[in-house]
Amino acid sequence: MRNFILSVLFVGFFFAETTAQKPVEKTLLWEITGNQISAPSYLYGTIHVLCPQDLVVSDQVKEKFGVVQQLYLELDFDDPAMMQTMQKNMFMKDGGQLKKLLTPSEYATVADYFKAKMGMSLDMLGGMKPFMTMSMLIPSMMECQPASWEMSLVEMAKKQNAEVLGLETVEEQLAIFDKITYAEQAQMLLKFVGDSEKNKAEMAQLIQAYKAKDVAALEKLIKESPDMANHADVLLKDRNEKWVPKIIKHSAEKPTFFAVGAGHLGGETGVINLLRQAGYQVKAVF
Repeated sequence: MRNFILSVLFVGFFFAETTAQKPVEKTLLWEITGNQISAPSYLYGTIHVLCPQDLVVSDQVKEKFGVVQQLYLELDFDDPAMMQTMQKNMFMKDGGQLKKLLTPSEYATVADYFKAKMGMSLDMLGGMKPFMTMSMLIPSMMECQPASWEMSLVEMAKKQNAEVLGLETVEEQLAIFDKITYAEQAQMLLKFVGDSEKNKAEMAQLIQAYKAKDVAALEKLIKESPDMANHADVLLKDRNEKWVPKIIKHSAEKPTFFAVGAGHLGGETGVINLLRQAGYQVKAVF
C-alpha cells in the first residue's frame, strides 16, 4: 500500500499484540463504559470515500445512535463556517507553489491528470497543499458518486435533535499537513497520479476490508504503507492521544456517538486500546 491509503483513511473532510491491545472482533461499532460514564457511549469507524450502495447503516448502529444525545465527528460538519475556514487553511504557507516542488515535466504530468479528472486547470490551485490536491482526486477514481458517512450521521443527528461537534478543528486538521514537508507531499501526489490503476486495486482491497468490518485487516493495510511508516505519529498516534481525553470527557457528560476514520481504531496506539489503558471498558457491538 502506498500514499493512497493515507488519503482515503485520514482526510476526514472529503476521510500490542494482545487481545486487550488489538481488537480482533470484526465490528466497527464499540461500546464505551466505565468510571464516571453513567450511560454507554459508542465509537464507530468510518471510511471517508464509499459508494452509496456500500454505505449501509446497520440496525445496531441505528439502535445505539438512537439513545445518544450528541455526535462527535473528526470535524464539526454542521458548522456553517467550515468551508470558509477550510479554504483559508488549505494553501501552503509562505506562498508555496506546486510548480516549485516538481520538475516541469513532473508538473505537466500532474496538471494533465488533474485537468482530465477535475475539468479545471491545476494552475488555479497550485498553491494548495499537495496532499489536499491528492484528496480532491480520489473520488474521480471511483465508478460512482461517493457517499459520505459523516453527512449521513449528521442527518441522523438532526432527526433526533442531537448536537453535532468535532474532536478537532479544521485548522488543527489541516495543520497536520504542514508537519509533512511539501516536497514529500508533492512526490506522494506524483506517485498517486502515476499509479492510478494500482490505486484502484488498493481502493477495492481497502473497501473489502472495511465492508468486512475487519479492523485488524485495516491496520495491516496501514502498516504496509511505506509513507504511513514515515508519518504514522503525525497522522494517527498524536491525534488519537489528543482525542482520547476528549472522548472520556464528553462520554461522562452525556451519551455520545463518536465516529472517526476506521484507521484510528486498531493497534497499540489506536483509540480502542488507549481508552482501555485509561481504565475504560470498550466492548465490541455486533
